Amino acid sequence: MSRAISVWYERADGQAVDVEVGNEDLLGTQEASKAFWSLPIHKTLGIVRLSELGTIDPVWFRGWNELATLEREVAILEQHIESIPFSEEPKTRWIRNLRLCLDRLKSSAPPDSIPELMIG
Repeated sequence: MSRAISVWYERADGQAVDVEVGNEDLLGTQEASKAFWSLPIHKTLGIVRLSELGTIDPVWFRGWNELATLEREVAILEQHIESIPFSEEPKTRWIRNLRLCLDRLKSSAPPDSIPELMIG
């Protein structure tokens, strides 16, 4: 079983609109993903919400304020990628996929919408 990123937004009229992310929606298998997100370094760096993926599924970011939290945590991951003790290829791909999905959602969702990003 693998983990995937789903992104969409709710328009002002209440209709949900999916955001296309292509093949950039995967965050590895459940077991590997849990191992990565439960690394103690994440909490040391200030990554709180994404660290929840080490123990729970799914983790959901809803609304512009929570998207700002996700933006902050992804930026921390990008800044400290070299110091995260995990296999290079998956951690690089997963962080890149998070960034791509987050950026596509932010650029697609109108200001009066409710953006949502779910990892599970």
